[in-house]
Amino acid sequence: MKLVYPVIFHKSNDKIPYFVEVPDLGAMTQGTSLENAIEMAREVICIFIAELQEKGEAIPPASDIGDLKVDDKNAIISLVDTGLTV
Repeated sequence: MKLVYPVIFHKSNDKIPYFVEVPDLGAMTQGTSLENAIEMAREVICIFIAELQEKGEAIPPASDIGDLKVDDKNAIISLVDTGLTV
């Protein structure tokens, strides 16, 4: 089964315009464009999962994307696949 997690992309007027949250993992990153933010989300998920595996810890299950609620009306909620399988 391929690992896929819901991710929240927040757009801002900062120098790096995309702030990215992976709520199921408590992970965050940034991206210079939406495409870059997706790549960075994939990377942070993979790093997080690799660290859990090294420690012998369980990999958190992905939430249902419909359960995510955000106050930021400009946020984009999407799924990001990792390329990792379990």
